[in-house]
Amino acid sequence: MSKGKKDLETNENNSELKNKNNKKKRMSKKKRKVIIRVSLLVILAAIIIAGGAVLGMVLGIVKSAPKIDATNVLNTLTESSVIVDENGNIIEQIHDPNENREIVPLSQIPEHLQNAFIAIEDHRFKDHFGIDIKRIAGAILNNLRTGDPMAQGASTITQQLVKNLYLTNEKSWERKIKEMYLAIQVERVLSKEQILENYLNTIPLGQSAYGVQSAAFTYFSKDVSQLTLAESSFLAGAAKGPSYALYSRYSLNSIDDVPEEDIVGYVFIGSVQYACVYNQNAVDRQHDVLKRMLDLEYISQEEYDAALAENMRLALNPGQKKIEGISSTPMDYVKEKVIEDLMASQDLTYEAAENYLYKGGLTITSTIDVNIQKSLEESYDNFSVLYLGAEPAGDKPIAQDWRYFRWSGGQGTGMLDAEFNILNESGQLIFYAKENIMNEENSIYLNPDEYEIDESGNLVISSKKFDIYTSNIDIVDAYTIDDEMNFVSHSIGALNVGNNYEIIDKKGTKGTFRIPKAYLDKNPGMFNIGSDGVLTIPEGYFFFQENGIVQPQSAAVIIDYRTGKIKGIIGGRQIEGSKTFNRATDAARQPGSTIKPLSVYLAALDLGYSAAYPIDDLPKYNASGERWPKNWYEHRNIKYWGIQTLRKSIEQSINTNAVTMLETIGLEAAMNSLANLGLIDTDNPNNDTFVSPQEDPYYNDVNLASLALGGLTKGFSPLAMTAAYGTIANDGIYVEPIIYTKVVNSKGETILEKIPETHVAVNPEVASLMKDILKTTVTQGLSYRARLPREFGIDAAGKTGTTQANGDFWFVGFTPYYVGGIWVGNDNVQMKLSGDSGNNARLWSAIMTPIHEGLEPATFTRSPNLIPISVCAQSGKLPGDLCAHDQRGSQIITEYFIPGTQPTETCDVHVKAEVCNISLMLKSHNCPGNVVEDRVFVVRDPLYDPYQKESNYEAIKLYHQILEDSITFSMEELKQIYAGQMSTDENGRITHVLGIEVENLRVEGMLTEDFKYQLPTRTCYQHTKLDYDRWLREEGNQNGDEDSEDDQSLLDDIINGIIDFDTSEDERPEDEEDERPINEILESIEN
Repeated sequence: MSKGKKDLETNENNSELKNKNNKKKRMSKKKRKVIIRVSLLVILAAIIIAGGAVLGMVLGIVKSAPKIDATNVLNTLTESSVIVDENGNIIEQIHDPNENREIVPLSQIPEHLQNAFIAIEDHRFKDHFGIDIKRIAGAILNNLRTGDPMAQGASTITQQLVKNLYLTNEKSWERKIKEMYLAIQVERVLSKEQILENYLNTIPLGQSAYGVQSAAFTYFSKDVSQLTLAESSFLAGAAKGPSYALYSRYSLNSIDDVPEEDIVGYVFIGSVQYACVYNQNAVDRQHDVLKRMLDLEYISQEEYDAALAENMRLALNPGQKKIEGISSTPMDYVKEKVIEDLMASQDLTYEAAENYLYKGGLTITSTIDVNIQKSLEESYDNFSVLYLGAEPAGDKPIAQDWRYFRWSGGQGTGMLDAEFNILNESGQLIFYAKENIMNEENSIYLNPDEYEIDESGNLVISSKKFDIYTSNIDIVDAYTIDDEMNFVSHSIGALNVGNNYEIIDKKGTKGTFRIPKAYLDKNPGMFNIGSDGVLTIPEGYFFFQENGIVQPQSAAVIIDYRTGKIKGIIGGRQIEGSKTFNRATDAARQPGSTIKPLSVYLAALDLGYSAAYPIDDLPKYNASGERWPKNWYEHRNIKYWGIQTLRKSIEQSINTNAVTMLETIGLEAAMNSLANLGLIDTDNPNNDTFVSPQEDPYYNDVNLASLALGGLTKGFSPLAMTAAYGTIANDGIYVEPIIYTKVVNSKGETILEKIPETHVAVNPEVASLMKDILKTTVTQGLSYRARLPREFGIDAAGKTGTTQANGDFWFVGFTPYYVGGIWVGNDNVQMKLSGDSGNNARLWSAIMTPIHEGLEPATFTRSPNLIPISVCAQSGKLPGDLCAHDQRGSQIITEYFIPGTQPTETCDVHVKAEVCNISLMLKSHNCPGNVVEDRVFVVRDPLYDPYQKESNYEAIKLYHQILEDSITFSMEELKQIYAGQMSTDENGRITHVLGIEVENLRVEGMLTEDFKYQLPTRTCYQHTKLDYDRWLREEGNQNGDEDSEDDQSLLDDIINGIIDFDTSEDERPEDEEDERPINEILESIEN
């Protein structure tokens, strides 16, 4: 084959091969395009599918987002409430413990504060539509770099608002999608200004402060409008989170290592005080805020430098949630009454009413006068000195009956056993000295003789430290004495063993019980036995109140009695914490003698009895024949005073006279009086503390002891007693005590207005007269310690009260300005006090003195309708000729009378009689003339016999009769007359009457102070005929010129003395009868 042909073939072959290759290339390129197209389609399809899935997911999330009404944001926010005084000054802020907010309009928020938040939180706030795309992109890139999808957020102010209002703080894409969606929704309906206003009122800024107004007060004690640039930037930095709060709060026992310069102040949360400690993180953040504001040209370089130079330690001034110097009691009571009234007026549950109070933005106007409250609390800070009248001295706790227990007259006196444990009046142990029941680790300890481990491994306890009940094993409480000599009671709870015990034997609450081994094996830490055999039970197996409560406790109330407004209130002494037991309003204690003017004497005056009405202080006896009641002067030799006016009976708090007066007017009248004074609720007995027979037919208060002497089953609260006395001060008009006047909601609408219930309890003349009596009870009666300083020129009136065995002391009194009541007593009513209720009167004066300092002099004005009349104090009637000649001095007094009650009769109680001034009996015909004199006496109907309750009364009475008969009869005749009833010795002296020795019949009896001024019932037997004759002879020697008639009379007397006349009893003259009735004695005197 030729070379050309070969070359041609070769070329053809090459061309064919090239074509084939080109064809293959074209086919491959086409195939690649197809693949690429298919891949792109697949990718696009995947994207579409994924996008659809994402879109579906997003749409699902969006659909689950909450429905909102962005136009009503502020109305849905919780807002703190405040309690203000009547001048509008804030006393306390009330808010949810976790959210304190006060809403303010944007116009009140400084522009530099608005700009500070915008600069640091969302500098494109005014430009975006709710979400910031650029910021989101930046956040995504940052999070991709860090590998944490949630490392950096991109929330705008609008998003933060949405999250704070409608969502949670959960970090998730789902929450973020909802947040962006809702932010866009909000931007569509609200302007930027509205969004910013809402945001600045909702943003959490630390220390429970929500919104800039609350935060401004929390950190700077300022209104937000007063914040400087430096303070604004400082506050804006706190939005980053809790660790950037402007200060940190430390408990006082945790600040030992904190530099003093870092403590920027103190705040009270409830009644607990905390230290506020400077936070450097917050200052560093403030610098970032200021730099951002400078970069964004919100501030100039000069403003930046000035703000940066400001000392933020000095700027911080933590705001007080309540006024210092005021305990929680008064404001707690305000809240309590507001909640009650919200429940009643708006048909709310307790929980709903409480929620409204704390979150409803209410403004509550309290009646509390801050100055009076502070003064009251300062007085109670010095309680011991003011109560005792001197600094406590010695080693005995203040005001406690610190004597060893002993039985006396069937009653227990004193409180201490040999180990200084406390016993009640029955001798039962009620408090252990702490060292006698607990060791230094506050574990209960049992000595070897108080327990045993039996053969089965059970713990058998027979200690008196436990009170055994079927449902629990209680542990007896303990006490300590603090450095200020206060008795401090410590409550100890039940033994924490559930029902894992068995009672072996029991008498009362004491006995023996067994805790099984099975329980002990499961609880190996329940007890430990030391090498000395002492068993200890650690504190975890019982509650122990380590701080304790000082005793005696006390409560006080001060009221403006014309309006019923409570001006000051103390619910307890040295009590810490909020919502504690309020003894002023909730403690029902026996009122003792403070009840007398209310239940007995006010009712008596209202029934027409006068202040001059005579009441006889004589022995009274109960159904068992025992003397009852006894007076406060029972310890004296003379235990009864005799006739006293109603006024004097109140002034001297005479128990017998209160009972006598109550018996006279009746129990129903007393209960009506208490009902009129707000102490008994006859319509709703469950609303009062008075126990009626309907409530308890066996143990109730419808009896003499309760209504006359205040020995009630439960008692009355200091608030109720103070309001009752305020009725007297207010001329007989009862005014319900109130603690607030109105409640206004956040819209300025008054939702509660407290108008006190008022009614006429007694007419003004009755009240005025009782007011006058209570005034003299202070000026010249037992309550003299209650007087205010003389230089004040301010009257005081009131009454003390003491309950049986000194369980409670009271003083309730008033001035022309205020009424105040004070109670003192131990929380455990079985413990008794030392001293008397005069200490309460002293404390009342000490409390009222600073409260009245600077007030205008003021005296009580008697009702012009009261009529002053001179009367006899012994009869209450118009004076007779003899009333001025009473042996004790003139008994004519001036008393005031309610029209219609003034006396019209003349005194018939005073009489004149001839008596022997030796025997002080009516004269006999044997009394020498020089010992006979005219005296003025009082008469009773019947005449009082001091011997009538003596065990040998019949013998005493017969003995006196024999002595009187000895005037007339010879001893031989007496023996015949009283044969078998009397015995004599060889000398003719009487030795026995009715078999009882005469020595045992010479008793004084139960004499009254005025008994010697009562008309004698017996005739003198101390003088004989010889005494009379001797006097006649002496008189004859002195008067030799006596006429013959006198001589004949003397001769007749001598003859009569020599001759033994046997005059029978029937022939004896009337004036020689053994004992004459009172009407015959009076008749002979008149003749």
